[in-house]
Amino acid sequence: MISIQNNVNADISISLNHYIINSIHLFKYNQSDLYNYIQNKYNENPLICIYEDKIPMSYISKKQTDSQHIIDDILTHFRCILYAQDQLTMEFILHSLNTKGFLEEDPYKISIYTKTPINRVKQLINQLQTYENKGIGTRNMIDFIKFQLKNKDFYNEKLFDLFSTNLEEIHQNSFSFLKGSHVEETEFKKYIDLITAHCNLTPLDAEETLNISPDASIVYGKNGLQVIIHDYLTGGISYEPILIDCNNHPFNAELEKFKTEYEELISILNARKIYLTQVISIIANVQYDYLTGRSDFLNALDQTDLVEQTKLSPATISRLLCNKYIATPRGIFSVKALLSKKSYKNLSVSYIKYVIQNIDGFETLSDNKISRCLAEMGIFISRRTVNKYKNQILGNIKRTSPKRKD
Repeated sequence: MISIQNNVNADISISLNHYIINSIHLFKYNQSDLYNYIQNKYNENPLICIYEDKIPMSYISKKQTDSQHIIDDILTHFRCILYAQDQLTMEFILHSLNTKGFLEEDPYKISIYTKTPINRVKQLINQLQTYENKGIGTRNMIDFIKFQLKNKDFYNEKLFDLFSTNLEEIHQNSFSFLKGSHVEETEFKKYIDLITAHCNLTPLDAEETLNISPDASIVYGKNGLQVIIHDYLTGGISYEPILIDCNNHPFNAELEKFKTEYEELISILNARKIYLTQVISIIANVQYDYLTGRSDFLNALDQTDLVEQTKLSPATISRLLCNKYIATPRGIFSVKALLSKKSYKNLSVSYIKYVIQNIDGFETLSDNKISRCLAEMGIFISRRTVNKYKNQILGNIKRTSPKRKD
């Protein structure tokens, strides 16, 4: 009896761990990653059905990558050169990759899960990255570009740091952040051209582009606020059971496994949609004036506020905000770009920057003079904070409200 109970507890533990791991991945996935994940589940589970009329034509016609074929080749390669324990750890690392070839799991957690020393985990990740010099297993786009530059002997630490920390300004063709860096704009632009010419954006998809497809839309209409989550396939998945009487217990167990996988998938997808809708609705309400063009600054709202209002864990909120974009009446924004921490009382950092930027001649005024101007308006912040905000403003393009997109 004790043995049976222990087995039951072990099965429950495995199931919960599997569910939690899938939840972590799905909450982090953007629209494209989610689509690929569901398609993979559809291919693996013969009892899952997808109604194609729910899928936009742009996705149906999307070119399939050979990422799975590459992963199979990598597994075969490392099974030939690694010892048994290292093989298991490498397989865990490979299963922790997303569809673009980036490593999503933290190396320290991989070390804990596989009971492999952290130094050995890092060595295996490095071996994976150098496999045919593909960079598979790098952490993100910036890490991957850095890997490629080093591989081609193009890496310049100073220029790369300027590149990686000022992507938004570069995208806006603003190079004011170069002031004080002792780097000429022409030299820096040549370095960007070099990156563009010689670097891909993802290890497993050389055709990846920077075009952003929003994960959700905020619509303000006559009937109030509407949040639309662009998950497409979620509403088009169904389960088609095999209705036969069969005394083959392994076969029945396999069918039950497929059913459980389907139920887990639907449960996680619904949770992701509900939570994401909840988070974006809060943002839409708090930032209503900004998103509808009534103001040029964000109200105070940060991840801690979202945790308090949704009652979700900080980790869940962080995953839901990760790599997500929203279409709004004011344009497409990353979700995180619509958050602004409190700076003084209930005033947001965005608001105080807006006030500073609208002080006549703030660019040439001393930090003390700006502090006094703010104090006259009832805003009391330190000179050091003023200096930080001022430098951040000068490092960005001075612009008015973005034009409304039709």
